[in-house]
Amino acid sequence: MTPQELEQYVQLAADASNSQNQQQAMSLLFQWVSSSTDTAIADILLGVLKATQKEVVLFYCLTTYHRLSQTTVEQRAAFRQELLSQVMGNGSCWNPVYIRTKVGVLLTSFIQVDFPHAWPNAFNELQDPSLLQAAPDIFLRTLVTLTEEFGKDETEVNTKIKDLLRGFTVNEHQQNQQQQQQPSQPSVSPVQSMSGQLMGTVLPMLGQSLRAATNTSLNTQEALSIALLCLSVIKGMMPWVDLSLCLDETTLSLLFSSLSQSATPDSIVADAGVTAMECLQELISRGMDDDKKIALLVRTGVLEQINATVNLTVVDESPIDVVMEVAKFINLTGLAVVPMFSQQQKQENHPIYVQILELFFRCFAYDDIDVSGAVIPFAGLLVTSHEKEPLQEQVFGQLLNVTYRQMRYPADFQYDHEDDDEAEEEMYRVELRKLNQKFVRAAPEACLQFLCQILSQLPMPLSTAQTPDVEAALRLVYHYCEGVRPPPGLKVVMKNETFRNLLVRLHTSDITFHSHQEVLIMYYDTSVRYYPLLKDQPELLQLLLDALTGNRGLQHPSSRVRSRCCYMLLRLIRSIGKGKAANSSVLLPYVDNAIAGILQLLDTSSGQLRIDDILNLFESIGLLLGKTGLDPAKQQTLLTQVMTPHVRSIERVLEQGQSIAQNPDAHGEMLAGSIAAIAYLSKGFKYPSEGIQMVLVEALRINIAVLEALPFNDDVRNKMYIFVQRMILCLEDKIMPSMPRILSLVIAHCTSEDILDVAQLFNQLCIKYKSNAVPVLDANLLPFLQKCQTLSTMSTAAPTPENGVAPHLRTEQLSIHKLTYASMQHVAAYRAEAIFFSPTNSSNFENILNSMLDGAIHAEDPLMKKTCIMFFKDLLDNWTGGGNQNNDASNHAPVVVTPPPQGFVEGYVRFVVNSLVSGVVASFLEENFNCEDANQWRSVSEFAAILEVLRERLLDLYLQEVLMGKFTNTFRFSQAVVENFRLVSNRKQMETALKNMIKTPR
Repeated sequence: MTPQELEQYVQLAADASNSQNQQQAMSLLFQWVSSSTDTAIADILLGVLKATQKEVVLFYCLTTYHRLSQTTVEQRAAFRQELLSQVMGNGSCWNPVYIRTKVGVLLTSFIQVDFPHAWPNAFNELQDPSLLQAAPDIFLRTLVTLTEEFGKDETEVNTKIKDLLRGFTVNEHQQNQQQQQQPSQPSVSPVQSMSGQLMGTVLPMLGQSLRAATNTSLNTQEALSIALLCLSVIKGMMPWVDLSLCLDETTLSLLFSSLSQSATPDSIVADAGVTAMECLQELISRGMDDDKKIALLVRTGVLEQINATVNLTVVDESPIDVVMEVAKFINLTGLAVVPMFSQQQKQENHPIYVQILELFFRCFAYDDIDVSGAVIPFAGLLVTSHEKEPLQEQVFGQLLNVTYRQMRYPADFQYDHEDDDEAEEEMYRVELRKLNQKFVRAAPEACLQFLCQILSQLPMPLSTAQTPDVEAALRLVYHYCEGVRPPPGLKVVMKNETFRNLLVRLHTSDITFHSHQEVLIMYYDTSVRYYPLLKDQPELLQLLLDALTGNRGLQHPSSRVRSRCCYMLLRLIRSIGKGKAANSSVLLPYVDNAIAGILQLLDTSSGQLRIDDILNLFESIGLLLGKTGLDPAKQQTLLTQVMTPHVRSIERVLEQGQSIAQNPDAHGEMLAGSIAAIAYLSKGFKYPSEGIQMVLVEALRINIAVLEALPFNDDVRNKMYIFVQRMILCLEDKIMPSMPRILSLVIAHCTSEDILDVAQLFNQLCIKYKSNAVPVLDANLLPFLQKCQTLSTMSTAAPTPENGVAPHLRTEQLSIHKLTYASMQHVAAYRAEAIFFSPTNSSNFENILNSMLDGAIHAEDPLMKKTCIMFFKDLLDNWTGGGNQNNDASNHAPVVVTPPPQGFVEGYVRFVVNSLVSGVVASFLEENFNCEDANQWRSVSEFAAILEVLRERLLDLYLQEVLMGKFTNTFRFSQAVVENFRLVSNRKQMETALKNMIKTPR
């Protein structure tokens, strides 16, 4: 490709007006770069550089050359000379900033590759007067990029360049040995070093450009650009040049000049002040002893300069970006210096300490969250660094005052945390709350006194207080216990009489009549958090419940308040009811009114409530009925009062058969919520009375009707799983007649998304009812297994040509297999195995065994393999005389285990010996099986249990078929290995014999 062709293709690739030509040109360029050597590409690019005047071509040329890694020294020198010549020629095509920046990037890469061996005078050439006269920014952009590279990565190349610039010499022998280079002492003074010379070039440029930037008769924009580049170079050199260069009077005076000129309103050089502060941040961040940093602050007078030039009191008197950088500097300085003052006696009157604190409090109190937020880390350190001696009372009091003022939201704050600006406000206050925790941890009594003080200063009645003031005060009360030690702070503060009195005054005020909803919500949150007080003073509980369930709570016109009150009411009832049973009786006098208020809300506003709110209300009702000590008759009466309208509303929907068919999704969502509501209500009953069970049975009937009407609706099925699991706990054996129908419906319509729920329901029945679950599971076993097989097949219906099955589909398939194996293992483990030899399923028992055998031998997951082996172990144990024959499944029905036919047992034992033992042992002997792995060892342990059952109960079969037939004749184990199995006397020894067998070379 010729330079002319390359230029043409680059222009075509940049022309979006003809997409076809653009794609072809981009393809040709990519092919050329990928198929050509770096040296060939470099020669072509040099030709393009000499000939083109097109900006897009120049940028492509520079970018592509920067990516080359195998060019020669001569090629780089020729390209560099031509590049500098072109730049100094000052053609208009070189004017765009992005091109000039790219020039600096490319020159930096040349320095990193060729300095000092191939380009020893690199920095002298960059400081050539002709280049500084024609294109000073190229020199500066190169240094900016180079210093940025120094900051990114401390590579050997970067370290060597920095050492040479500082005047160190590099040990050539170490360099040849490719060892870490150890610099010797500088061979020249810092001023005479190359870094000193660079600073000597940059500083006059900075001074001249600052003067020009403020002279309206000159090109201020160009001068400002040069000034910013100069400051960026200084910032990049601050961390590594000799400290004397940083503290040079000229350097500091120019930095302070940049700051002072930028600190006035509407300053055109505000960006210069920002970068100047960044330079000072780099200076204070340098590694040095604390006393040297203090001396540095004294020598530079930087704190006095900031105090004199930047207005940290009146917003917008100084540009906000400058103020933000000042705050960051104060934070860094405080974090670095103040801990030393706190560790030394009588140092807190040091002028530097006083100046830092004064500037810190101005920044902390500044009316901008970015400025104030920047010094929060230092605020926290002020408290935590004074471990031996407490912080001065005046300083701590000022911290508390400023924190409280800053925690107040703006008057126009809308509490819309999805809004970006308000979200930032909220994040700032989250940091303030964390800071306040540190304050409380350091001085809880002082913080409590401050709380009492700010609450007492609020106007009375509280309902008339300004929203920001009262909301911030409530929030401080709410978070107070989080900082109290020892944890949990709640228990500690509830023993504090002062804090309890504060809460009492809050409860007895008219705070619930405040006009702002966030104040109301904050009060409810605070009240529920400190619920132990309500247990001791029921009259306060009455006040809170009246508010929560009345028109200032559940009946409030704001949906947000109503929603929050639904949740807080539930939390309150839970909190009051936990612990001793006597605590629940505290709520007993308020049950009727509370339930009446909830029912009124459900009746008038059910369409306006979120489903989560409705569920919280129903759970609250359940707890009020079941956990407050109501007598059974009253429980039944109130539950019937609650359930009757709820069930009637479901029946009215079900009567609209045609409407349901036309809009199943909308009706399904509504009916699913109704099912979930009953499930949540039942959480209040652990051992319900007969009367309660009668009501729940009726609820079960109507919910089954919903499932029959919409079995294909995912929401209905999902909520039905929750409801049935709750009814299994509440109704005991009374749910059994309904379970076959429920299972048949969910199995028939479930998908891969909810097959896990079906399996969990299947397993729960086994665990709860054991062999009594057989009548329920019998007719549903094969449909369940067939459904699992169908879903597993569907998940692999779209294989990829490379791997057969896509990874995510394979994962789904394995998860379904795992469900199948686990369910069969539950059947065996909990004595429901009669379903295997029932007339319904006996003909398919062999298929079930073969499926479980496949898992025991070939399962990829070690836990699946173990589960399958456990299935065989449990069945063998049950059918050969082990297993518990009469465990209670519930409080009502004893287990009666039906023994299998004798032929079934004999066939099963033969299957275990002939198929399982051979297959599992062979899998243990595979190369990828590691018995040292904990998960894989579990399979060995379970298999040892199978062999132990055979040895204990079927000794002849064990000796003849297993040891002689399989181990000796089939696997041809050594006599010593077989003898180990003959001599075992317990399961532990059997495990050891298996481990030795697996590890013995064959």
